[in-house]
Amino acid sequence: MKKKILNVLIIGVFVFALTGCGNASNEDNKKTMTPNNSSSTITDNNTNNYIGEEQAKQIALSDAGLNVSTVSELFVEIDDDKNVVIYEVDFKYDGKEYDYNIDAISGEILSKKTEIDN
Repeated sequence: MKKKILNVLIIGVFVFALTGCGNASNEDNKKTMTPNNSSSTITDNNTNNYIGEEQAKQIALSDAGLNVSTVSELFVEIDDDKNVVIYEVDFKYDGKEYDYNIDAISGEILSKKTEIDN
């Protein structure tokens, strides 16, 4: 889990650097991701039907009975899991790591896992 979080953070820094530290226009902030196992792409152009990162966070936190002010290391990433677009939501609270996969369109929790934080 720690290796996954480190990889996600490295990717986040890379994406941040590519977007010009967040100073680019909305047109320049189009993200495209091609999953390793698929020829499909995820772009901001077709995210109109997606629930969005904020809603994904709220779904995961509500399910865990927590709120944003009480958790640490909260991270959200859009991903393609077996050709289903999902939001991966990860956070820590009270010595535990929470990992949620949420359907990007319906908001349904597809999977959730809680582990003891080492």
